[in-house]
Amino acid sequence: MKQFKLYFFLLIALIYSQAVLGQYRIKGKVVDGNSGEGLSFANVVLRATNDASFFTGVVSELDGSFQFKQLKTGTYELQISVIGFKTKKIPQLLLSEAQPVLNLKKIELKADAQVLSEIQVTAERSYMETKLGKKIIHVGKDISTIGGAATEILQMVPSVDIGVKGNISIRGNNDVYILIDGKDTPFNSSASAILKRIPASSIEKIEVITNPSAKYDAYGVGGIINIVLKKKQKNGFNVDLSGSIGVSPVQGEVGINTNYRKNKWNTFVNYTFSAGKDQQTETSQGKFLDITNPIRSYRQIDRSNSDASSHMLLLGTSYDFDKNTMIKIDGFVEKDLENSNTQQLNTSLTLANTQQRATLENANKTDFSILGTSVTFEKEFDNPYHKLSLVGYAFVSDWKNQSTFNTQNTDLQNTIFDSSVKLNNNDQRGFNYEISGDYLFPVGVLGALDIGVEANFMKYKNIQNSTFFGTQPALSQVVNLKQSKSSYYLMNMSEIAGFEYNIGVRVEQYSVEGRDKNNTKVVTQNYLRVFPNIQVGFSFGSKKLPQSVQFTYSKRIRRPEYEQLNPVIDYSNPLSLEQGNPQLLPEFAHSLELAYELSLGKKFEFQTTLFSRTTTNVIQRRIQLINQNRTQTTYVNFSDSRSMGLENTLNLEVTPWWEISASATLYKTRFALPVNSQGDQLQPINQTWSAKMTHNFRLPGKFKVQLKGFYNAPENEIQIRTNEYYTMNIGIKKNILRDKGSINLAVTDVFNTLQYTYRSLGQDFTLDTTSKPNTRRVSLGFRYKF
Repeated sequence: MKQFKLYFFLLIALIYSQAVLGQYRIKGKVVDGNSGEGLSFANVVLRATNDASFFTGVVSELDGSFQFKQLKTGTYELQISVIGFKTKKIPQLLLSEAQPVLNLKKIELKADAQVLSEIQVTAERSYMETKLGKKIIHVGKDISTIGGAATEILQMVPSVDIGVKGNISIRGNNDVYILIDGKDTPFNSSASAILKRIPASSIEKIEVITNPSAKYDAYGVGGIINIVLKKKQKNGFNVDLSGSIGVSPVQGEVGINTNYRKNKWNTFVNYTFSAGKDQQTETSQGKFLDITNPIRSYRQIDRSNSDASSHMLLLGTSYDFDKNTMIKIDGFVEKDLENSNTQQLNTSLTLANTQQRATLENANKTDFSILGTSVTFEKEFDNPYHKLSLVGYAFVSDWKNQSTFNTQNTDLQNTIFDSSVKLNNNDQRGFNYEISGDYLFPVGVLGALDIGVEANFMKYKNIQNSTFFGTQPALSQVVNLKQSKSSYYLMNMSEIAGFEYNIGVRVEQYSVEGRDKNNTKVVTQNYLRVFPNIQVGFSFGSKKLPQSVQFTYSKRIRRPEYEQLNPVIDYSNPLSLEQGNPQLLPEFAHSLELAYELSLGKKFEFQTTLFSRTTTNVIQRRIQLINQNRTQTTYVNFSDSRSMGLENTLNLEVTPWWEISASATLYKTRFALPVNSQGDQLQPINQTWSAKMTHNFRLPGKFKVQLKGFYNAPENEIQIRTNEYYTMNIGIKKNILRDKGSINLAVTDVFNTLQYTYRSLGQDFTLDTTSKPNTRRVSLGFRYKF
């Protein structure tokens, strides 16, 4: 501990010793004067007016931003040029002790009509860019997910895995905080289900934040994934139409993105409708080890067919009071319907070697709706480190599910589904609102301070009514859950001579209370926690061979979510029940990362990251055998764990027409087994790896081809062992109608290899399950802009 304190104070001393150097800077953002969008790879040249020997230049970032550092006092001239736009010069830029930082903000370039008539410029964003503490993945080049959902894009994102039943994890940890446009999602523990309903075509970019700063919620031991949706801001009236149709099974999607921008007003409306059918087969084989259990084993086959539709509407308007001040109001509406039918065939073998057979049919109806709105006010000042933002948002959601079961016994003595649920009605209603304020201001040689406050309130109500086969009486369960969270954070940040840092602390006061239908408390937690954070980066090397090193540390928390605390038993699968644990405690983790990045422009980018995580009160699923042939899954605080791993990412331009993006992650987790675990079939070590690769080809005739695939090696949870799974997708795109339109053909899971096979281990049983979703799909899409 003393050594850690010594290293910490040495780091602080280094930071503040650098703070007196390199304060003179010029920065800005190059934008299209017509659309207002940032222009990437613009050539920005800076010359000193009184010193002919001084000459330097940079290339603008993907969003059009640029910056010159380590300058001296004096007068400068800036020249900006981009193919297809008229060159622009900005003279008489003065840097002095009174004005050490000059922020030019947005620099608008006018299109050169003569050049554009000869050269068709198509903006292609790189697949991934790295910033301090996070990766930003742009999805503009992903042409093999036509008609797909957000989860299909996430499958190929470095650090992220989509596992059994759509569970999302980052570097092996499934406690991931999902945000949509930086805001919370309803019933966050079911975020994977929400992402399945978001069309891939509506996503602008994905941010993966493995060690977030103090500005972000401390929730999410694995990290944060922020899905940023498309919102047009081009001048005038603009329309973007898209559609796709898929077969095997039939699926379709239609979308329209529009905006109208004039002077200081911008209004946008995005609407997507999707519908389709789906099929899935799941096979389970259970063996019971207790010799007193009258059932020796069973085999169960589930075949399901579903028919679903989804409407998603995103709309909003913004007003610019001036170049530095704006207000924005957004709205979000979603309506989803799904009807499914599952036929379950169960065969059990008794100790007397007799068989019992039964068929259970389940008709399931689900209705989900959400309505949300947000208001954002932003004020930027002359200094780039001076900004005020205020945000408020609220949403209401309602999830209704009705399941009707019908059983047919082949054997008159059959008791397989005795006391199983016959009719189940579940209604979950939620209300969530949050208000927040953030103020960033300069503090001289110390860079800037960022202070913020957030207040969040959530309210859920779960009503479940069940009737059963046999003699068990009907059951009515009600839980009202209220959660509130107040957060305060303070950060100090600066950029000096290639050195940047962000050091902060976040304080969170959290409380949750749950009551049943008799108004009896069934859940109660109340605690105050402090979460420190450190982010340090250093850039070095030459302009032709830039390199950087990053170190990040954060303390994170996994708060038990609604479904993990909810004591209401879920009877949707009669032989596999689920129930929350009201006594579940939060999980805490300390995460460290050390990353190195090397770049040769767009042709070669490589990053390697060493990461480590120490976790206490690990939350794990616990599976137990009940009623001879039924299992019940709940959640428990298991013990502590330690994880360490290595991750590599590579972007390579092999030729001007062939690009490769690849990533590989290897990690090992060791759990400390509790003293009362004798007799349980527990797995204390998980060592696994995964790899992903994408190939993009630009072919003659304005054709583009994309191949991508991933492989996940076998991995272990405490009671679950998952086998390997892998897949490959292909997409072809052809630009037409003078590049205003395009036709896409995509095939997902080309060889139909993607399936999930896993074994659940308990003290008295083993359960092998194979789940085969209908992942091979052929889709044809069309897109047109005008």
